[in-house]
Amino acid sequence: MRYFISAFILAVVVSCPCFAQDVTVNRSNRTVAATITATGYADPEVGVLSLGYDAYGLTKDAAFAENVKAADAVLRALADEGVPKAGIQTQQLRVERVEPNDKWTAEQRAQRQFLASQTWEVRVPVADAQSVLDVAVRAGANELSDVTWDVKNPDALSVRATAAALDKARGLAQQIVTGLGAKLGELLYASNTTAIQRAGTVAEMVAPPPPPPPGVPQLKLFPQKVVRDATVNAIFAVE
Repeated sequence: MRYFISAFILAVVVSCPCFAQDVTVNRSNRTVAATITATGYADPEVGVLSLGYDAYGLTKDAAFAENVKAADAVLRALADEGVPKAGIQTQQLRVERVEPNDKWTAEQRAQRQFLASQTWEVRVPVADAQSVLDVAVRAGANELSDVTWDVKNPDALSVRATAAALDKARGLAQQIVTGLGAKLGELLYASNTTAIQRAGTVAEMVAPPPPPPPGVPQLKLFPQKVVRDATVNAIFAVE
């Protein structure tokens, strides 16, 4: 696993009591505060696919039966592809009456009285994401709402980003007090927040799946870097 860390200076405040009520700022207790955001990047290890199946029917029972039948086919195909049960979670299952769509034909308006919808979150190794998606679509999945990328240990990436932000905050505080002809003291207070985001695309799969049957469209996945932002507010004593 490769990690990359970058940092961005948000703000610097000298003698500021705003980060912690326990830190008293006065002439006899000088402080320097810094707010730094560091970003950690990692190559993805896990692909998270949000798949589903929508079935329309004249009655709610008909729509539900069609959904169950199609869902069984999709789940069996995923199992045959080697996706473990632990890697599949049901996100949503609902049956509801639907309002006609202006783009439907008269026959579709007559038949589509109810909608049965079922979605799953499928977590697989990033190298298997493309083939699993292709298998699910060929088995009948007709909904793909999102694809996200993650690492096996997200906390480790957050910790690295936080450590980098704190180190940058200390370095910035050191520059400030050096310019003032003073000496940087101990860390008095620190807080941090982390955020998840995605950035950039990376190379295609090393081993592309076999071509789909004629007439079946293929969706191409491009795994993205996994990103964690950590913002640290730190207050140091000035000696």
